[in-house]
Amino acid sequence: MVARSSINNLLLRVFLKLLPVTPLFIQVLYWGWLLSLFGLADPDSSFLTGSGRQIILEPLQALYRDQFSWTLPLYGSGPFVKYQWLSEVIFASVYAWGGPLLQVILVGILALLVFVFLPFHYVCESNRTYLKLVSLFVGALALNGSFFHVYLRPELFTLVLLSFLFSFDLTSLKRQRLAYLLAFLLFVLSANLHAGFVLGLLYLLLLTLQALFFERQKLKTRAVLLLCSTLGCLVNPYGFSLFAYLPKLFFAKVNEYIVELLPLTMRDLFTSEYLPFFWLTVLTALIIVVSLFLSQPRQRLWQNLPLMFFASALTYSAFLHRRMVVFACLALLYAALAALNSPILNSPYSGQQSKLERVILFAGCLFCLVFGANFSAATFKLVLPMATIGFQPPFQALELIAKERPAGNLLNDPQYGDVMIEKLGTKAQVFIDTRFDAYPYGLIRDFHTMAAGKEGWASLIDKYKIDWVFLNEDYPLVKLIKTRGFIEIYHGQGACILVRK
Repeated sequence: MVARSSINNLLLRVFLKLLPVTPLFIQVLYWGWLLSLFGLADPDSSFLTGSGRQIILEPLQALYRDQFSWTLPLYGSGPFVKYQWLSEVIFASVYAWGGPLLQVILVGILALLVFVFLPFHYVCESNRTYLKLVSLFVGALALNGSFFHVYLRPELFTLVLLSFLFSFDLTSLKRQRLAYLLAFLLFVLSANLHAGFVLGLLYLLLLTLQALFFERQKLKTRAVLLLCSTLGCLVNPYGFSLFAYLPKLFFAKVNEYIVELLPLTMRDLFTSEYLPFFWLTVLTALIIVVSLFLSQPRQRLWQNLPLMFFASALTYSAFLHRRMVVFACLALLYAALAALNSPILNSPYSGQQSKLERVILFAGCLFCLVFGANFSAATFKLVLPMATIGFQPPFQALELIAKERPAGNLLNDPQYGDVMIEKLGTKAQVFIDTRFDAYPYGLIRDFHTMAAGKEGWASLIDKYKIDWVFLNEDYPLVKLIKTRGFIEIYHGQGACILVRK
């Protein structure tokens, strides 16, 4: 009877813990279903998978020279740096083990870790019951605001890095050497996953400056943490050349051709894609303002100053470059939780934090995510990349190219180039792909001149000795190039292949 009573009590506790988070589980179920449609929709995911596969096969060759483009060896300049090579290897390995479904699940797990699990851990330390529920609500809003930017891309690992830094105060570890080692290893990993590790260094710099002006007792620890993190970033296949490459990546003139780097307009903010980001910004601003009025004068204000400044800077950056929306959503989430976590409401503690809460949350979310993804996979065929309104993968054309590739130099659509690299490997030999930072600006400008049929396109066709063309049917060049002796040998799925007579 005692054992049965204990089981009944445990079941009752589980039920009471499940009740408040049931809406979140339903939301995660929907996320899992939706991720199967959008998580693999970016053609860049195809390139990352194909490139990672090549690194596994030929690491020395793949890491230090391009093997997929016929133009880069001829017209490329500067060092060749695969600044996200480890992400590519992970994506390729996951695809080899479980195909596109496992890649979707990986995206979902990382997104939940960033926006749900780590923020929940952050507020669990305060033991305020209301704050745990608020973290789940604001976390769901933040993920919804980021959702259409959560693709199978290396940015996910930078989000994990930032969420970890926001959640854990490394200076609180009793063993400082352990904190230094952890920071070093964390940035060794991050620097090989994605160039966004720079954001982590900037946040640590803000924490160090805060200690300089407000918490001098933490200055030495934070300064050493920043130093160890910076040294960790140098442990990569390219050494300091990775840092030297970053200005070219972040401030390249070619960025003007990247849609994701365009600014947000007022009209954008009220679309389904960006409306959650807008409301998250408003909600966070209100929470911060109210907390300043209700808190004791100057109490904890300086403690959250680095995070508030970081969130403000990322939000401003998101309005200038929409790709930054996902990073802004994460910083806004933690800024809101930090403001609420200050002793402004004098809320009573809920007692000792329950490990059962975390187990239920993690297990429930994972189950719902996997179930939703599998249900979607059973309804829609998962492929890499998935088709969208804006992009239809030319799989039939690729089958033709794989069997009977036309001879000579290719001119192709950049997104088609990504898919060719994943499907054909080193045989792709594309004119261009979406790695715009890797190609010289002049070559990218020439591509747009040719594809759009602008003045001088014909002379550029001769300059690059183009023998065949693989473009979307909407490009003006598809019609114009027929006047230069090219004939169409394939037309389907929105793609055209034309060859020189």
